[in-house]
Amino acid sequence: MIANKEFDRARNASLKEINEIVRWKNGEDFIAILKYKAEGGRLGPTLSGYRPHIRFPFSDMLTTGRQIFIDKAIVYPGDTVRAYIKIISTNYFHKSLSEGMEYEFSEGQRVIGTGRIITILNLDLKKDV
Repeated sequence: MIANKEFDRARNASLKEINEIVRWKNGEDFIAILKYKAEGGRLGPTLSGYRPHIRFPFSDMLTTGRQIFIDKAIVYPGDTVRAYIKIISTNYFHKSLSEGMEYEFSEGQRVIGTGRIITILNLDLKKDV
């Protein structure tokens, strides 16, 4: 369970400030539309900066992807949000991603939502057409 202090910090921070700091420090790999499952997914809300597992459809390898929500600080089960995504293991996914590609994100074995890539920012990841 996330402490109330963390929710207060997220509420009080400017969304623009949160997004700018994270983008500057980490650099994003792509922008995606995320759909959090209303049933069978997370039981509670998620803060911007959350890092679930990601599974792309072309590979069984799991990676971790940091989600920085655009124009929101907190997302609840059943919500849809646009987010900047920064994945680890970018070398493994070199030239493998494409705009429109869908993927799942999970906590362990439990799938908690799906994402669809709308813009690839890290061109090293973009699949050659």
